[in-house]
Amino acid sequence: MLLSRIKNESGMSLVDVIMGLVIIGVGFFTMLQIQGQLQNRSLKTEILMKGTTLARSYMEIVRSKRFDEQRQPPYSTTLTAEESDESDYDDVDDYNGFTKTDLSGYPGFSVSVRVFYVDPSVSWDDKVNDPTRYKRIVTTVYNSEIDSLFLSCLISSRYKEQ
Repeated sequence: MLLSRIKNESGMSLVDVIMGLVIIGVGFFTMLQIQGQLQNRSLKTEILMKGTTLARSYMEIVRSKRFDEQRQPPYSTTLTAEESDESDYDDVDDYNGFTKTDLSGYPGFSVSVRVFYVDPSVSWDDKVNDPTRYKRIVTTVYNSEIDSLFLSCLISSRYKEQ
C-alpha cells in the first residue's frame, strides 16, 4: 500500500525544471538591464547637477563685478579684458571670451563666458554693436556626457540717463 501511494504522487519533470530556469533567467536578465539603465540615468543626472553648479558659480562670479570699466556712459565699445589675470578682473567685460578647462573639483568639465550688449527695445537675446545700459552674460559648461549646458542673464547699469 505504501508502494502504490509513492507511485501515484507526481513530481516535477525535467522539462518543468528547465522552463522554470528559463523564466527565472529572463526575469534576472531584465532586472539587470533595468538596473544598468538606472545607473546610467543617475550618472547623467549627477553630471548635469555638477555642470549646473559650475555654470551658476561662474555666473555669480561675473555678476559680482562692476558693470563696466567706465562708471558712467559712455561705456566701453570693446568688451575684452583690460587686466591680464583672472584674479584682477574688475568688470563683466573682462570675462568676455573667458575659457577655463582645468577646473579643480570638476574633472572633464570646461567653462566659457560671453558678454555682449543688448537693446531691450529691439531684442533681449540678440547682440548689438553700440553700447547700451544692458549686457547679457552667457555661461556655458561643456562635458562629454552632456555636450553643453548654458545659463544666461541680463544685467543693467545703475546709472540712469538724464
